[in-house]
Amino acid sequence: MTNDKKAEYAMKMYEKAIEGYQQHWEHYTRWMNHFAIFTGALFVGYYTVSGNAFLQLMILLVGCISSWFWLFSARGFYRWLVSWINTVLAHEKSIIKEIFPNADPSEICVYSIFIKGKDEKLFETRPFSTQKITQWFAGSVAVVWSAIMLVFLLQRYSELGCLTVAISIILLLSLIIACGCWLCRESDLGKTHKPA
Repeated sequence: MTNDKKAEYAMKMYEKAIEGYQQHWEHYTRWMNHFAIFTGALFVGYYTVSGNAFLQLMILLVGCISSWFWLFSARGFYRWLVSWINTVLAHEKSIIKEIFPNADPSEICVYSIFIKGKDEKLFETRPFSTQKITQWFAGSVAVVWSAIMLVFLLQRYSELGCLTVAISIILLLSLIIACGCWLCRESDLGKTHKPA
């Protein structure tokens, strides 16, 4: 393969990597919006329905589950984002190597320069991670849903019956503990993203 063909192939792969990254970003924003709207609608539904403890319990259960899934999705999308950025960086390095064989890719690559924050003064403030803010927000919503459900169960103990409340509390606490353990184990996602 000639040098021109190699450079052309490298550029085509680089463009495909950027296209994949952009599609991932579109999926991320779409699904985060779906989760936010669905969880908000359930919250309104919970406070709109009154007098039917069982229906309120079902709305709370679905709200709890959807908010935890929202958090898990945000974390999963972040992992994929890291993967896509690393793919784009690899293709940037490949192009730089073909076009400027003596250059240091980490000094020229667009994504490397942005990730390292070398030109932070241009932004006037340090950029924040949208994915991490979404994770914190979704996690907070999940904890609030869990707390509302726990308070509801304790308040409606006599209406719902001992067995229903006991099983619900055990399931809720199991969910919270399992989620907490998983989140603590996976808490430092920054280490998975090593800029070039």
